[in-house]
Parts: sequence; structure tokens; C-alpha cells
Amino acid sequence: MSIIPHLRRVVTDYFKTLLADRTFCLFLLLIFLNGVVTAPFLPFLPVYVDEGLGLGQTFTADFRTISLLLMAAFVLLGGVVSDRLGPKRTMLLGLVGTPLAAAVFMIASPSLLLGLAVARGIAEGLLNGGGQTYLVASAPATRLSAATALYFLGHTLGSALGSPIGAAVLERGSFFDLGLIMLIAGAPILLAVMLLLSEAPGRAAKSLAVIDVLKGYLAIAGRRHVWTLALMQFLRTTFTGVATLAIPFLLHDLTGSKHVVGWFTSVSLVAGMLSMIVVGRISDRTGRRRIVGFCIIGTGLASAVLALCAGSAVGLFLCGTVAMTAAWTLSGQVTPLAKEMSEPGEEGRLVGMILFPWALGMLVGARIHGLMSQSQPGLMFGVTTLLLLAAWGLTRFMFRTMVDGAATERRGCSG
Repeated sequence: MSIIPHLRRVVTDYFKTLLADRTFCLFLLLIFLNGVVTAPFLPFLPVYVDEGLGLGQTFTADFRTISLLLMAAFVLLGGVVSDRLGPKRTMLLGLVGTPLAAAVFMIASPSLLLGLAVARGIAEGLLNGGGQTYLVASAPATRLSAATALYFLGHTLGSALGSPIGAAVLERGSFFDLGLIMLIAGAPILLAVMLLLSEAPGRAAKSLAVIDVLKGYLAIAGRRHVWTLALMQFLRTTFTGVATLAIPFLLHDLTGSKHVVGWFTSVSLVAGMLSMIVVGRISDRTGRRRIVGFCIIGTGLASAVLALCAGSAVGLFLCGTVAMTAAWTLSGQVTPLAKEMSEPGEEGRLVGMILFPWALGMLVGARIHGLMSQSQPGLMFGVTTLLLLAAWGLTRFMFRTMVDGAATERRGCSG
């Protein structure tokens, strides 16, 4: 019974501190709507390649590799653009990726699809960089974990709603029909960001030379806390890169049902969303050290079980949901950690520094999926389990050095 008053306090706190800001609410609404439109893209991409094009999953891996390579590069450029032009304009450039995602299901030429992978990767990098920079710049510093949870909540709810809608369209129509619906639905979102969303607070008047912003990356990357966080981000995101492609593909391969794929995406995203909200509030009050460690351990244990039940649809659905819930919860902690390591005016570059290894991890995960999901799915999840174990050890080192650095700074001040 005591949990109900606690949940009521959580909701009240969110409304009073975050959702009372109309600009921030509009930002979340647009992120949600874009999530609805783009939701079918990733889970049904491997299905389209297999069923619609008659190609193997190596092509899916090639598509995602090209896209993620470009995204990794333009995530860093997204930080530069955000620090110079502001995150709103960067988001506008990135939202071009929504009609590109729709076009993938409308084109049957492999060579043209690889060209779309290039453009889609550039757009994804700019949208991620601009969107998370807008979040960091506009959310209250004391509620950043909660704001991060709401940011991912918007995209998560959108994806949870859009995935079964995409599955229903495919059960009754074609991949071309799905792409056309996505294309039509994405246009109003781009116009709304352009005409209705204001620039993030404190960003409009700022202007930096691009060379100065780029030089700032070198200084940021040299900080021990930053590079350990970035490496941990890469290691743990490799699992996500595998799971987001491999689990939907394996579920479809085992069941032949697109509804199962859609519902897995929805259930895992909703579970991750709820966990992010609750854990985000807790971490704002108690710190992130234990929470980050538990999330990595939880993802690793679920990955180990997936290695044992890769041939079972029920096992994939249940363990995949647990793993993705822990992974999403951890995602809600990484952005606040980056904020704690940043200086005023470099938020965009810090976001770039955590999104760049995220993109590389997704890339490596896509390659692992392409190489192993059809032949050795159990071994594939065994590999990701080892990577998550390494991420856990690196995280312990990162937090230990943060404590040591803070103690050294206190001694210097007292001296």
C-alpha cells in the first residue's frame, strides 16, 4: 500500500518541476510523435531485407554499418553544430532522417538502399546530438535524470505505440504501404519543430568558431572520467546493437509472426520506460554509482541467459525484455553523468562524446548480428555477455577515479 503514495509523489514532482514548462512539454511531445512514425523502421528492417528483398542478414548488417559509421561521425559534428547554431536547428537537420526511414520500405534496389543508409546515418547523428543537447540545455540541473527519463519516455512511448501499428499495417498490406504512411505522417512533425519549438534557453545568442569547438573536443577527451565513460558506453551499447536487430529477427524466424515482433518491441520499451522514470528519480537523490553497476549486471545476466535460450521464442521474448529494460534504464543515467563532467558551454560536445561511442557500439553490434544471428545466435549473446562484464569492471574504475579526483580537489582547496 505504501507504494501508491510514493508513486503519487513522483508524478506530482514531475508535473511541478518539468511538465509545467510548456517549451519542454512541446519538445517531449514532438519527440514522442517522431518516435511513433519511425518506430517500425528498426525492428522491421531485417524482416524487410529477408522477406521483401530476399537478401541475407549480411545486407542488414551492411546497411546498419554504413548508417552507424556516418552517425558516429555526425554525432560529433552534431555537438559542434549544437554549440554553434543551437540544438533546435541541429534537430531540424536531423529530422530529415524520418522521411528517409520511410523511403527504405518503398525502394527495392539494394544499391539505392545503401545510398539511403548514408543519408540516414548523417541525419541520425544530427538528431541525436541536437535532441540530447536541447535536453541538457533546457532541463533543470537538479532534475536532469528525471528529464532524461522523460526524454527517452517520449521516444519510448512513441516506439511502443508505433511498432504494433507498423505490424498491423504489414499484416494487412505491404512494406510500400508502411513506408508511404510513415512518409505522410512525418511531414507535420518537421513543420512543428520549425514553427512552434523555441530555441533552448541560453543558446540563441551564442556563437563560437568551429575550429575552437573542435579543439575543445581534444581537451574534453583528455579527461580521465570522460574517456572511461565513453569506453564503458561503447562496450555496453554493443549489446543493444545486437539485441535491437537480432531479437526481432530471431522471433520472426521462430514464429513467422510480425505481431510478435511488434509486441516484443512495445513491451520491452514500456518496461524500460517505467524503469527509467522510477530509477531516474532515485538516482537524482541518491547518486548513480550503484544504479549504473546494477544495470550493467542485469543486462549481462540477461544476455547470458539469452545465450542459452536463443532457440526459444518464449525465452527470447522474456529475457530480451529484461535485458532491454536494464539497458534503457542505464541509458537514462549516461546523459546526467556526462552533464556532471561538463563545463558551461560545452554541453553539446559532451553529448557528442557519449553518443559517438554509442554509435560505434551499435555499429559493432550490427556487424555481430550480421555474422552470427543466422548461424550461431547463442555464441553471439555469449560474446555480448563478455563485453558487458568488461563494461562493469570499467565502470567500477570510473567511479573510483571520480571519488579520488574529488578528494584531491578538496585537498587542493584546503591547501
